[in-house]
Amino acid sequence: MHERLWVSTIGFGAVPVADVLGPLAAHGITRLGVPVVQLETGDRIANLAALRSSGCSVLDLVEPTAFTLDDPARWPAERDRLRHCVELAAAVAAPVLYLTTGPSRRLLWDEAADAFRDAIAPVRADADAAGVRLAIENTTTMRADLGFLHGLADTVEAAALAGIAVCADLFAAWTDRDLQAAIAAGAQRFALVQVADFVLGTTSTPDRAVPGDGDIAIGRQLGWLAEAGYTGPIELELLGPRISAEGPAAAAARAATIVSALM
Repeated sequence: MHERLWVSTIGFGAVPVADVLGPLAAHGITRLGVPVVQLETGDRIANLAALRSSGCSVLDLVEPTAFTLDDPARWPAERDRLRHCVELAAAVAAPVLYLTTGPSRRLLWDEAADAFRDAIAPVRADADAAGVRLAIENTTTMRADLGFLHGLADTVEAAALAGIAVCADLFAAWTDRDLQAAIAAGAQRFALVQVADFVLGTTSTPDRAVPGDGDIAIGRQLGWLAEAGYTGPIELELLGPRISAEGPAAAAARAATIVSALM
């Protein structure tokens, strides 16, 4: 497995992270990204202890749907939630906490971007103090319930406005007209880049595929990243029925072999 390649455990679902470490380690996978829900499902203390003692390295935690952007009255509680996630990231030595913005609802794009900037600002200061880098992730338009940022160029712009980094999900951005230009312009703001494949004809979400099983030119995406000078982590974010049917650990191992050969 390439030294810059990491595996998100999100494909295992909302299970205790202690339960996923063994299956992944059996495939030699010890560089992980972890959803916050997997730390909080079951015994949180036991999960943290298992992760710390596993010999695994953690690149990132993910907490979706950060803010109710059109309702500032809810921001204080949502900020407290993110501060808790920052504490968890620090506790497992994860340098990145990434999140989605929350939906824009009836806000215009610029209004939503301004609202996110204002909502996240106090948490950014706390994250900086804890040595944790905040990043926002772009989503597919089918997941507008999670966030309003879909195109990668727009995500880079909103992140710059908020003063934070980007988790560049190239699966979500693969049909962007300006993807190569967005990668070139935004690479210095990327905290991590995620890849997965999509099978044309898929009409549900999440339903990702192992790289090489679908229709995304992932090798070309990786080439654009190299041309842009990006040398940071690449993370496999695999989830959905195809991944569950194969087994998340087995799918990750197969994907790691394929993507490592492309890097």
